[in-house]
Amino acid sequence: MADAAPASLPPVPEGSAAEPPERKKAGPNKLTCLSECAVVVVGAFLGGLAARRTPVEAGKDYVPVLGSPLFSLAWFGLLVALYPFVREFKIRFAAVSGIQAATVVAIALYAVNDNPSEEPWLMYTVLQMAGGFLVYDSITKPLHESFVQGSHRFDAVMLAHHVSASALMNYMAYLGDRNVCILGLHGILCAEPSTPFLNIRFILRYVGLSGTFLSSVNDLVFAFVFFMARLVYGFELSFIRTWRYSGHGEWLFRASGATLYLASAYWMTQIIGVVIKGLKKTSENKRAAKPPAHRTLQSRPSDLKMD
Repeated sequence: MADAAPASLPPVPEGSAAEPPERKKAGPNKLTCLSECAVVVVGAFLGGLAARRTPVEAGKDYVPVLGSPLFSLAWFGLLVALYPFVREFKIRFAAVSGIQAATVVAIALYAVNDNPSEEPWLMYTVLQMAGGFLVYDSITKPLHESFVQGSHRFDAVMLAHHVSASALMNYMAYLGDRNVCILGLHGILCAEPSTPFLNIRFILRYVGLSGTFLSSVNDLVFAFVFFMARLVYGFELSFIRTWRYSGHGEWLFRASGATLYLASAYWMTQIIGVVIKGLKKTSENKRAAKPPAHRTLQSRPSDLKMD
């Protein structure tokens, strides 16, 4: 029996898959991402501009206005430099965040405790490091999620936080007032000490160590540091130190401190829930890994019944 003739394929219409597909235009997700980036950059710029237009005498050691954008590029450069060692973007992003937090906290501690009036340039610099990181953070992650992963979730609360915080950091750095810079350094010491533990928590989850003893210890340390820095130390900063300050931007700093404290109190409730959930998961994993006990005549001689 002869082989059946192959069925003829239908003609390919013009504009079908046979032709190279047209490049898709940026959809709502990408346009939202680009809008977020623009809002953050403009907000940070306006914060620095407002300080530059304020009639405060800046010393000879005044840091140039380009400091914050340059630090944004520096943090992005560190993200790229880690690529040969860690290919996964999320791990590198968390590592840069942790390195930034540890760096600015160490410098802020030194600048505050080692006679800050002697080295004001260091105070200006660390504030610009923190402000530049907020801009980098607000741009890099949304762009990666939108244009590489293809999915980006708009977070209005986080956007508002990053815009206001970056603008405030630049305002403090460029104002040229040492007392304001000292307030900014205390703000860094309030907000950043818990950040490395948050990034460690993310990395542990990503590598599959969530629900382990190590993860539980890190969660407890993170919650403790967050509580002590944001709520205990933050109370003194938000409701005592800022109210003792009088000068340019005093009501702005007082409102910002109170808002930060309320946001921190809300986040603390979320952290407590996450820590409790993590401890329960660790306990369940430990019970599941434990081999079941088998009753034997040797281990339970009382089970023998004599007639």
